[in-house]
Amino acid sequence: MLLRMPFALYRERLPRPADVLLLIEVSQTARSYLRGAKARTYAEAGVPEFWVVDLVQEEVAAFREPQADGFGYQEVLNRNARIAPAAFPDASIGVADFLEPTAPTR
Repeated sequence: MLLRMPFALYRERLPRPADVLLLIEVSQTARSYLRGAKARTYAEAGVPEFWVVDLVQEEVAAFREPQADGFGYQEVLNRNARIAPAAFPDASIGVADFLEPTAPTR
């Protein structure tokens, strides 16, 4: 989770959806659940951005623009792509950085 500052606030209470800038979950098995029901739950709660790192498909699904019935924007990025949180568009990271390295090809 990437949270809004001040971080001292979270000593007093747990973060709430309004405190979240980005929520990331990593999955090997729950792909349809994370991209379906769980994504809708986060959108309904007002989490502005949710990423699912899919270790099996080697991709990141990005969800933005929360609405009452789910996220209005969804994008799937492959291992070779880069992604940046909407809150920090100049701070991109390679999708491959979330994944295990591939074996060198010959």
